[in-house]
Amino acid sequence: MANKREFKKSVEALSSALASEMMASYYNEKEADRGKISLAIAKLASAMGQAKQHANQLFGKGVKDFENLAAYNKAKAAHTKTKYQEAIAKYNEALEEALKAYNEGMPKNSK
Repeated sequence: MANKREFKKSVEALSSALASEMMASYYNEKEADRGKISLAIAKLASAMGQAKQHANQLFGKGVKDFENLAAYNKAKAAHTKTKYQEAIAKYNEALEEALKAYNEGMPKNSK
């Protein structure tokens, strides 16, 4: 991910698209289990909020804590890379849970 802003926009876009599909199924599929679909939508919303919050974690150290600016930049870049990898992994896990709940709520014969 290039930066925090793009990460948050990507999370928002993906979550919104999935929520739209889930809501359409909630209202249009007569045999769908609305309770499980509601749970899936809630999990999706929670995943989106947590991913955005996780992206806001600060580095927590200043330039004065390092020998020079290059060491600071290297440490900050490593922290940011790790932060995004963790945020993406947690978001993907939460999405899998939400999609699993959604699939359980959908009737077997629906498209």
